[in-house]
This record gives sequence, C-alpha cells and structure tokens, in this order.
Amino acid sequence: MKAARLHDGATTLVVEEIAAPVLRPGCILVDVESCFISPFAADMIAGGGHYTLPPRPFTPGMDAVGKVSAVADDVDGIALGTRVYCDPLHQSAGPAGDEDFGFIGSFAMGPQGARLLARWPDGGFAQKMLLPAECAVAIPSTIALKPEVLCRLGWLGTAYGGFLHAGLEAGQHVAVNGAAGVLGASAVLVALAMGAARVYALGRRRDVLDRIAALDPRVVAGETLPKDARVDVVFSSVNAEDTTTIETLLPHVKRFGQVVITGATGTPLPVRLGWLLVNDIAIHGSLWFPRWAGPRLVGMIASGQLDLSAVTATTYRLAEIGKALAESRQHYRGLNHVAIVT
Repeated sequence: MKAARLHDGATTLVVEEIAAPVLRPGCILVDVESCFISPFAADMIAGGGHYTLPPRPFTPGMDAVGKVSAVADDVDGIALGTRVYCDPLHQSAGPAGDEDFGFIGSFAMGPQGARLLARWPDGGFAQKMLLPAECAVAIPSTIALKPEVLCRLGWLGTAYGGFLHAGLEAGQHVAVNGAAGVLGASAVLVALAMGAARVYALGRRRDVLDRIAALDPRVVAGETLPKDARVDVVFSSVNAEDTTTIETLLPHVKRFGQVVITGATGTPLPVRLGWLLVNDIAIHGSLWFPRWAGPRLVGMIASGQLDLSAVTATTYRLAEIGKALAESRQHYRGLNHVAIVT
C-alpha cells in the first residue's frame, strides 16, 4: 500500500510503498477514504511545537474516515464494509490510563505516552489503517456527506466535548472566540445544534465570519462582543501569545457561567479569584471528547440536528501531501478545511 512516511532526520513526508498493516486481536483494518489535515500538522512534521512523536519512520494523520476491510475474530458488532470515523485518541490500560494517552499517528501525552504510540504509530495518511476496534465510530449509510467532510468529526467532537464540560443547555447564549478558525467554526455549528439561543462568532476574518453568520439568524458575527452582551458560555479556541482576547470576554460572563479553553496561550490567564468566587464561574480546559460522545455526535448529524451542509473540503491526493500540508497551515478557514482523499 502507499503511505506518507516521516523518516529519521526528515522534516517532510515521503510517499512510498510499504506493507499493509497486519490485523491484530481487538482491532479492525480500515481502507482509508479521507483524512483531515490539521492546521498544526505541517509544524509538527517539520519539528516545531515540542511534540512527542511516535518512533520514526511512521505514518502521520489524525481523523481518518474509511470502510472496514478486516475485523479481528475477537471483535463483535462491526461489519465488513461499514464506514467509520477513526477516533485517534488512545490511552494506556490500567491505572495509568488517565495520565498516559496519545493520538494515533500524531503525538503523545503523559510520561509513558511515547511507549503507547510506539505500539500505535501509524495514522491515516495511507491507503489502509490499523485501529483498535474501540476507536471506531460507525457512520450510518443514511448520512450522505462525503468522507472528506466527515473527517472533520474530530474537530466537531472537540467542540462538543468543550460544551459538555460547560453543560451547555438549549436557550443559552454562547461566545465563540476564534470562530474564523476550523475549531471555532465547528463550535458555532455544534452550539447551534445544541439549541443555543444566541451564538456570538468572534474573530478578525470578517469574510469568514459573515459566511458563518449567514447560516442562522441566531449567529452574530464581530471582532468583539457588543458592550451590553451577557453570555452563559465562553468557548475559546484561540492559540495566541497572550490572553488578551479571553480577558476581554470574562466581564461578559453571567453568574454561574462557564469558560472553556481549547487553545493554548503563551502567557498565564490572569483571573481575579474574588470575581470567580462571587460569581460562581467555572473555567475548564478541554482537549478532546469522551469516547461515548462520538456516536452521539454522529447521531446528531444523521438526524439533521447538526447541519454540516455548509462545510466544504479542499482535497488533495496522497501524492500531493506536501501541498495539502502547506495549504492547511496557511489558508485553513472556518467552514472549509483541507483533507487527503485516497
């Protein structure tokens, strides 16, 4: 099969012919149809960002969608030919599971996370992918969306996981900081699906924000919140050197409000503990989503509750992986993302 590989000392990928993965107990083999290109993937592959990567050579690629081509004898409930989303999150079994985890084909977290990804190094930039069966999220045939759109499920799931932390309820008001990015735009879509009465889509790319605001009259686009706006939930997906944009939103949070942080900053967030205490405000860090949330999110898409009809994908073939990585790093925008199709 063909795969895009990262070799020792390299900062770019090479597409080459390698042996197909061998089926293991507890696993499935997936014929990859499409794989999302994360905006951070190019920097990670080039050696930036201080990521803990799998041992080289390995095949990168998070958030693949494909059809099951083989199922281990000890796996039940997954039929051949089923289209699945490949949830890349994998964690250690036993007591260390809460601390040692990683994303298959990407990066590891925790003191023993590197050992974990040594067993699961290869991701979705390939024609076939081996996956623990527990990581497969079945996509019903009633969903007509193309695989290159469905591979955004990891980013929609990240938004959903953040709102689960916040306990978002129908009728509440939400501010999405960084709504012009892929994660921020995904958060707007998920907030609407969860019944938010008002979603403030905040960012600096007005053309992108206007496209998002045109989706639903509940969406209000702008660079900052209106002076008199009050919100129940702040969802911040901004990666920045400082916390300025988050700080400007905090005075708008209602009592008993929630702040969800899904983007890293270079400086600490200064928060007055007295304000936090008196107003019963909760601040959550949120990296991913629980395993059970993936099927629930797919169910929301199948029912039409989560509308992805406005989401588009710029696609490249596997042989064009270098162009795809550069495009995602430089030009990824709200409702559009970049994906590999095989």
